[in-house]
Amino acid sequence: MPSASSPPRSQPFAEQPLAVKVGVALALLNSWILFEEIGIDRNGWERFLPLYRVGRFCTYDVVAITAIAFMVFWFPRLHPPTGRE
Repeated sequence: MPSASSPPRSQPFAEQPLAVKVGVALALLNSWILFEEIGIDRNGWERFLPLYRVGRFCTYDVVAITAIAFMVFWFPRLHPPTGRE
């Protein structure tokens, strides 16, 4: 039978272990790759994107990886939780 204790406290993303942050970053990177393959490559939108290379590492990949790394690893440090719920 469960005890009558208080519910577990939610933990801010900034305090999560590194394995959780890496997992989130990999999931976001996988989402970007799927968007490239399904959205851009198959529909022919690459002709509207300068510097885009189909099936090769390009400028848009660098921007996506940098944005994901910033959101997952640096942004939580810049904006620590306020303690309000």
